[in-house]
Amino acid sequence: MDFDAKISHKDMYGFNLYHSYHSNTGRLTIFIPLVVYGIAIYETITKGSSELSRLWPYLAIVTVMIFFNPISLYFQSKNQIAGSPVLSDYLHYHIDDRGIEVSSSHAEEPALLNWKAVMKVVERKTTMLVFSGKVNAYIIPKDQIGDTERFKKLCADHLESYRIHFKK
Repeated sequence: MDFDAKISHKDMYGFNLYHSYHSNTGRLTIFIPLVVYGIAIYETITKGSSELSRLWPYLAIVTVMIFFNPISLYFQSKNQIAGSPVLSDYLHYHIDDRGIEVSSSHAEEPALLNWKAVMKVVERKTTMLVFSGKVNAYIIPKDQIGDTERFKKLCADHLESYRIHFKK
């Protein structure tokens, strides 16, 4: 199976969001603000609106916590794509029984990711993420794969089921 794909900053942003919020730290950046908002609502209901004036600095901090990470990841994604000649150009993918081989006009040698080295494959709304480590993944836009079902079959044929996270 061969195809060419170009990663957009939106694809990179989706990966960075996925990676960020599927870690324990990412979960805490959602959980802590929810707890603080819950406390503020509880205090306001039980003690009146005078408690809200005491809590507003905390509410401001957690509101910044909620919005800072996605906004910074957006700009980081734009910079990653713009700053990398390899990522800003088309990548050629060759997928067969050996694994996933990626080549670029900017790289001398193609990179081969053997199937044994694939940690997991995750299907997202617009991309397939092929993880080679906890933080490294090939980001493949689904609309550029061509035959997505064939891609899924190749993954299913070469990977254990616990490594495959496809949408149903």
